[in-house]
Amino acid sequence: MSFQRNTERKLKETSTTTNNVSRYSWQWRKKLYRQALKQWEKLQTEMVIEECAELITAASNLIKHIQKIKRNETENKAEMMIMYLCNEIADVRIMMEQAGIIFDEELTDKMFREKLDRLEKRLKGENI
Repeated sequence: MSFQRNTERKLKETSTTTNNVSRYSWQWRKKLYRQALKQWEKLQTEMVIEECAELITAASNLIKHIQKIKRNETENKAEMMIMYLCNEIADVRIMMEQAGIIFDEELTDKMFREKLDRLEKRLKGENI
């Protein structure tokens, strides 16, 4: 089972329903994001930058660590580093969803769909 499907399954298993809105659903997250944006306003755009930087650092550190393991220069702590990387991915995912709301939700959704369509065409071998 893919990581994405496994994650979605786990979220569904732990979700609860409040006012006909499932916990962790897009509707629930969007409401939560709007509350965060109302409370912290412009700080959220700064958080996008910070969380992206932390993800880049975590990914870079994991790559360096794997290279050191291959050269037998360090003990294997890759599992712990992968957990840290996944934590940063989650932070960035949350901030990206908020950024879509901050700047232009409709335009972001349109571009997202276009990029998914382009990916699908590339996987089918279609010229773009």
